[in-house]
Amino acid sequence: MLQFKFLSFYSWVLVAIMGLVSLAQGEIFNIDDITVETKTNNFRCDRITCPPTANRCVVTKTTKSKDLAKVKRENICYSIGNEILQKSKTYETVSTGIPINFHLDVDHNGKVNTLAWDKPKKSSSDLDKIKRMLLKKVNEMKNKLDKKAMK
Repeated sequence: MLQFKFLSFYSWVLVAIMGLVSLAQGEIFNIDDITVETKTNNFRCDRITCPPTANRCVVTKTTKSKDLAKVKRENICYSIGNEILQKSKTYETVSTGIPINFHLDVDHNGKVNTLAWDKPKKSSSDLDKIKRMLLKKVNEMKNKLDKKAMK
């Protein structure tokens, strides 16, 4: 039960950071082996680069309950009218044997619409590493906002 409360705390911290990130003007999101870059004109949606008219990027990684070694990874670029502009679907093999359900939806301006991540429990050393990374990101966002406020 203590681990659940501990993970819930980090989930709330992650949500708070995502809220701060939406205040910044674009960002690079690195979560596990997924990267979404909204900082430049090249809107990178994990494994693909979205066309210039793309408004948002959705990245998903999922496993089926019958075959936990096979992970489906999808990257989709959407227009402002929710039309699919570009799509990529690949399959990866993993040896963890643990269900994965990951969904990230990010606007080109850096606003995080959805972040859902059901992953196995982390060890305390992994959680310490995540905590340090989250605190670093919060401080970076705070510094950026302070610099903007000074201008």
